[in-house]
Amino acid sequence: MSEFRHRGKAGAEGGTPSTTVFNVQLWALPDGFFDLPLKEQWAEVEKVTVPAIERSSPPPACPISFTDDAMAVIFFLVTLGTPLAMGILSIYFTATKAWANLGLMAAVGTVLALHPLERHSLVFRSSKLALALIRYITFEILVDRSHPLLAELGTSKADSAEFQARCQLQDMPALPN
Repeated sequence: MSEFRHRGKAGAEGGTPSTTVFNVQLWALPDGFFDLPLKEQWAEVEKVTVPAIERSSPPPACPISFTDDAMAVIFFLVTLGTPLAMGILSIYFTATKAWANLGLMAAVGTVLALHPLERHSLVFRSSKLALALIRYITFEILVDRSHPLLAELGTSKADSAEFQARCQLQDMPALPN
């Protein structure tokens, strides 16, 4: 979507653009970003990378569509509200001596606590929900290109075997696939 693009040119807020620190405005990535081939994904990342500007106040929130906003709010309600609701219901069922319902709460809590969730799941990281959450919190990454390990971060060179080897030499985890 074209409405998710840069908030302005570098220096538009009155600050001086940096020559070594860059701001990767992930919230500006297009909706179909994860459907693009890898080469085009890197091109989109480079499009949303701008020189960083020293700010005197926080940046404004990025534009967000109604569906992205709704997805993010529902995600937070479910992930933060479910444990809270289960705790309140458990106290209520204990006070009213509804032991069968309390057992049900314990069973649901056990299933939720122990179900297998793949670590570093590419499916969850590359979903429409991921982009909605990025936009909801106006996610940006500052990259200092003067640092040898960070110089290629946010570029297509980060996929190279040389970059991955340097990360492993520095005891940094390689980028998961």
